[in-house]
Amino acid sequence: MTYSPKIKNNLVTELVNRGFPQEVIDILRERGIVSLNPIQTQALETGLLDGVNLVVIAPTSSGKTLVAELAAIHHALNAKGTFYLVSLKALAEEKYELFKRFWTSGPEPLLRTGITTGDRDLDDDNLSQCKITFATYEKLYTLVRENPSLLKHISLIVVDEIQTLGDAWRGFGLEALLTIVRLRNPSIQILGLSATVPNPDDLADWLDAKICRTYSRDIPLIEQIWSERKIHSKLFGTGLESLQEKANPTKSASTLEIVRYLISKGQTPIAVFCMTKPRAEELARAHFEVLQKTGLLSKPKRALQDLKQLLLFWTEGGPTGKSLMDVIEAGIAFHHADLSLDERRVVEDGIRDGKIQVTYSTTTLGQGVNLPIAVVLFDEIYRSWANRYIDKGEYLNMSGRAGRRGLQDEGGTAILISRTARDRKRMNQFLSEEAETVKSTLEDAPLDSIVLGLVASQNAPRITGIRQFIENSLFGSTNSIINPRLLKHRLSEVPAVIQQLQGDGFVSPTSRKDEYRATALGRVTSQKGITPRTAINIIRGLGVLNDALGQTKNDFSRKAEELAPAIIHLFCDCDENGFLLYRDFSATRFLESKRSQVCCLRDFEDSREPYRLLQTAWVLGEWIKGRGYTNLCSPFRNVREGYIRASADHISWIIDSASAISRVPHLNVNSRVARFLSSLSKRLAFGVTEPSIALMDVIRNRTALGVVLRGIGRSKVQEIITNGFDDLTKVLEGNEAKLLRILGSKEQVANLKIAIARYLDRSSGFRRANHTLRGKQFSRDELVKAVYESLGKSFETAVYNLLDSISLHVELLDERKVPGCADLLLKSASGNIQVECKTRKSDKGQITNTEAFEVLGKTSVGGRPVAHATVGKPGFVDQAIKNSFDKSVCLITHQTIVEAVLLVLEGRKTKNDVEALFLSRHYVEPSEFGLKH
Repeated sequence: MTYSPKIKNNLVTELVNRGFPQEVIDILRERGIVSLNPIQTQALETGLLDGVNLVVIAPTSSGKTLVAELAAIHHALNAKGTFYLVSLKALAEEKYELFKRFWTSGPEPLLRTGITTGDRDLDDDNLSQCKITFATYEKLYTLVRENPSLLKHISLIVVDEIQTLGDAWRGFGLEALLTIVRLRNPSIQILGLSATVPNPDDLADWLDAKICRTYSRDIPLIEQIWSERKIHSKLFGTGLESLQEKANPTKSASTLEIVRYLISKGQTPIAVFCMTKPRAEELARAHFEVLQKTGLLSKPKRALQDLKQLLLFWTEGGPTGKSLMDVIEAGIAFHHADLSLDERRVVEDGIRDGKIQVTYSTTTLGQGVNLPIAVVLFDEIYRSWANRYIDKGEYLNMSGRAGRRGLQDEGGTAILISRTARDRKRMNQFLSEEAETVKSTLEDAPLDSIVLGLVASQNAPRITGIRQFIENSLFGSTNSIINPRLLKHRLSEVPAVIQQLQGDGFVSPTSRKDEYRATALGRVTSQKGITPRTAINIIRGLGVLNDALGQTKNDFSRKAEELAPAIIHLFCDCDENGFLLYRDFSATRFLESKRSQVCCLRDFEDSREPYRLLQTAWVLGEWIKGRGYTNLCSPFRNVREGYIRASADHISWIIDSASAISRVPHLNVNSRVARFLSSLSKRLAFGVTEPSIALMDVIRNRTALGVVLRGIGRSKVQEIITNGFDDLTKVLEGNEAKLLRILGSKEQVANLKIAIARYLDRSSGFRRANHTLRGKQFSRDELVKAVYESLGKSFETAVYNLLDSISLHVELLDERKVPGCADLLLKSASGNIQVECKTRKSDKGQITNTEAFEVLGKTSVGGRPVAHATVGKPGFVDQAIKNSFDKSVCLITHQTIVEAVLLVLEGRKTKNDVEALFLSRHYVEPSEFGLKH
C-alpha cells in the first residue's frame, strides 16, 4: 500500500490535492485552521486517507479531533458513513454539536449527522442514511448485536479514548465490538485516539494498525507540585530532571488558600478536582463562607444573578441544586453527577462565558469536556473509599483540561498538592513519561454473555466461530504470545458454555452440524444486553407478577399502579451488579413503616441487603409519581439526586428487559403485564406519571427536533399534565392561554407545539424511507407511499391495497353501500374482523380515545365479527392505548401495518401472522414487528 505524500508547508490549502473540495478548506480557514500540526500531518502521511488503521497517541489539546474530522469527511465524500465513538453521552453531544455547527449548516450540508446514546435515539431507525453518527461504545455494541447489517453502511469507526479497552467496567464491550468489526468487515477503517497508551504496539498488532505519536502539545501546559514551602514546575512533555524549584508564596498546602492566591493573580477559570461529591460541595461552601467573613463578597454581578435565574429554570428543588444556587452568585460552582445534565450545562456555560471563576468538581469535568480552563488543581489524588490513587491515564485526562486550543490558547497549568511522602512518590510517577499498560478485560468478562451475543447476532453461530472471535480479540492477540495456556483454557470453556445456554433455553442446535441459533428468549436477552443469569432471575420475577396480575380484568390499571413499588422491589436486584441506593441506617424506622406496602410480592428478607432494597424501591416508587427531590431525599441523610437518577436508569433497563422477556410466547405472560412493565420502565427513566411519558420524550429529544425549550423538566411536565394536557394531542389543540400561564412565554408555547408536531412526524419520515426502499425490492413501493401519504377515504383504500397485495381476504366495504359500517372486512380462519381506518395530520395530533373505538358502534357486515380493529395514522393517544385492553379492540398504526406486510414479502412472517395481528384485541406494540415505539 502506498501512503499519501507529504503536505507542503503543512498548509490546509494542500488538502485539495487529497480530494477535499474547496468548501472544506474554506470552513477550516474560517475556524482559524490554516495549517496542520505535526500529529495531523503525520496521520495523513501514514495513510489516514488510504484506509490504513491508525492508533493516534497525542496529549490532550493536540489536534486529534481534527484528524478524525478529516477522516470522516473523506469517507463521507466517498459515499460511506462513519461511527464516532466516545466514552460519555455528554461527549457525544459535544462532538455532535461541533460537527453540526461546522459541517451540516446551510441549505446543502456537507455531512448528514446523527447521534444515538440511549438518551437520544430518534435517529436510530435511520442511521444507515447518516454520514457520521456519534454514539457511546455501549450503544453501538447494542445496535450491532441487534442489526449486524448496520456495518455494511459504514467504512470508518473512530474510537475516542481507545485506552478505555483496559477499563474494568466498560472495556469488554468496546473490545467485543471492535473484534466483531475486524472479523465481519475487515475493510472498515479503525481510527483509535488516545492521550495515553503506553503499549500502543499491542493495540496496533491487534488492529493491524500503524502508530502515530507525539509527546508535544500545541498549547503549553505547566505541571506543578505544591508543598507547604516549595513549588516544583516543569513543562509537559519534558522529564522529571527538568523540574524547577521556587518558594510557595502561600506557605500553605490548603486547597482553598492556593485557589484564593490563583484568583488574586488572575489565573482563572480554575477547575478543582475532588475525589468525592461531598468534598466538592464542602469546598464550594467553605470558599463562599470565607468570602462572606472577609467582606469580599460584594453585591452579586448582574451576570451571576442571571446565571442563578437560569438555574432556577432547570433545578427541580433538590438539595444539591439548592446548594449550587447558594454559591453561584459568588462566581463559585461545583460540578458532579448529583446535578442534572441541564444544571451541569449551566455551570459549563458559565465557565465558557467567564462568569464562574472556580469550579469544584469530581471527574465529571475531567472526561473530555472542552472548557477554557486556565488552571487545573487537584485537591487530592487518593480515593480513600476505593483504597487507591487515581491512575496515570486519569491524571493526564484531568490535567489536560487546562489550556485548550481555541479556548485557552495562552496555555494552562496543572497543580498537584503534595501533603505526604507517599503522595509525592505517586505524583512523580504522574510527571514522568511512564503510564499504565492497557490490558484486555475479556478474561474476567462473563463468557456466557459473550457466546450468547455472538450466536444471537449470527456473528458466530458455531463453536469454531466463537473460538475464532476469542482468538482475534485483544485478549487472544496478546495472550497468544505472553500466556498461551490462559488463551487455550478460555477456548476450551466454549463447548460447556454452549451446553449450559442450551439447557437454560437461550440457544438451540440447528440442522447443521455444530451450529446454533438463539431462541426467542436468547435473542431478547442478547438485544437488551443483560446476562443469562439476569434473564433467569427476571423470568422468576415474571412468574410471581403474572400470578398477582395475570387474572385481573377490569381493575388491572388500578391494581398494577398500587403494586408499582412492589414490582420495582421484585426486579431491583435481578442484576447482581445493580445500582441500588446506599443504605441509610438512620431511616430504619421510616423504612419499616413502608415495608408492608413495598414487600408484598417477595419477602423482605429475600435479599442480601433487605433494607437497601426496600429503600431503593420506596424512593423509586415515589419517583415515578413525579415527586420532587425534596420529598424523595428528606427522609434520608445521604440520598441525593444523582443517586436516584442512576438507580432509576439501571432499574429502568432491567424492567424494560423484563417487558421484552414477558413477550416471549412460551412464558405465557399476560400481555397487559408486558404493557405495564414497558410503561413502568419509561416512567423510571423519566421520573414521571404515565400520562407524562410522551411529553417527556419530546423534551428529551428537543435538540434532535431542532427546538429550543428552556426549563421544561419533569416537574414542569407534571404541571402541564395535571392542568389537563395529559396527551400530546391536547397540547397541540389545547387552550394557549392556559399553556402560557404554565410555560411563561408565547415562544415556549409555540416551540413546544412545534416540537410535538416534529416528534410525531420524525419517526414516521425515517420509517417511510426505510419501508419505501424495502418495498422497491417487491415492486410495492407505491403501495407503501400511499399508506404514508393518504388521508381520509384514500387511506382506507391504500390499506386495502397493501393487505390485498399479500393475498389476505380483505374487502373494501364502501362498495356495499351499507350505512354506518366499518371501512374494511378482513376474513380470517377464525371469522370476520371489522377494520376501521382513522387518520390525522401529524401536526394535528393523534387518534383520540373516542375515535379509536368508533369501530365498536359500526354496523356489522357478513355476520357477527370475531374481532374489531382500528388502523390509525399517525398513532393513538395514550388513553386509547391503555383502554384497548378493556375494549378488546386491536389498535395498530399504519407504520406497523407496512412493516408486517414487508416482513411477509421478505419471508420472515406469514400472512397468518398478519391475521393474528388483527386478532390481538389490544394495542399492538410496534416492537412486536421490529419497530421502536
